[in-house]
Amino acid sequence: MKIACVLKPSHEYDTDYVDHFLRGVQKHVGDYEFLLIGGSEYPGWWSKMELFRPDIKGDLLYFDLDTMIVGNIDDILAVNTLTVLSDFNYLNRVASGMMFIPERERAFIWEEWIKNPKAHMEQWGGHGDGGFLSQYWEHAARWQDLVPDQIVSYKKHCLNGVPKEARVVCFHGRPRPRDVKWMI
Repeated sequence: MKIACVLKPSHEYDTDYVDHFLRGVQKHVGDYEFLLIGGSEYPGWWSKMELFRPDIKGDLLYFDLDTMIVGNIDDILAVNTLTVLSDFNYLNRVASGMMFIPERERAFIWEEWIKNPKAHMEQWGGHGDGGFLSQYWEHAARWQDLVPDQIVSYKKHCLNGVPKEARVVCFHGRPRPRDVKWMI
């Protein structure tokens, strides 16, 4: 399995996030190839669009770096269809913090994106890459449906600790993983 993350170094995100994320992968995933994409010309979350470049081959299981693997993810690794998160706050919206992206699904997205990245960033502003992707990926499966209770929001599900069924904790904003002592 090819597991991918994107690092756009900033005062918020640095290589410590990569190290913490990889510890969870190493503990809970057997055979994997890790792909770290960085150095994008696109600002902030838009750097995630680099996942769709044509020079990147193979299917990708993508995680935002503020996501922590906290348990066995065999059920997640078994998914082989385009899959995204439902936004934890607006369940009908696509969220891109964790995605399984088959290679065959990436070419079209890149072609649309590269036509005019600036216009897409302006159009989707606060909805970011998830908003951009949602216009093409309404047909995508949702993690919360495929592996119920295994992918949780820190803010919504973990205030009293990680639920026993959880395998992945998504932080999506504040607090960040480094702010939560039990995650470090």
